[in-house]
Amino acid sequence: MRLPERLRMTGPDRIDSELTIEDPESLTRPWTVKLAYVRAEGLDHLVFDTFSNDRTTVEDGAFAIEPPQE
Repeated sequence: MRLPERLRMTGPDRIDSELTIEDPESLTRPWTVKLAYVRAEGLDHLVFDTFSNDRTTVEDGAFAIEPPQE
């Protein structure tokens, strides 16, 4: 299976995506999906790396959730 994806910035607030699924063993022909991503107004970040209520820790190489502190 191949999943080539092409991303193009077509404007200051828009990205066009074209994803093609190529799997001759499962599909009779390639399947293409086209999407447009438009920036939402008022957002300056989509991913936040810190939260005031984040209780995740790493124990022995695995993520764990600490119980809430009273």
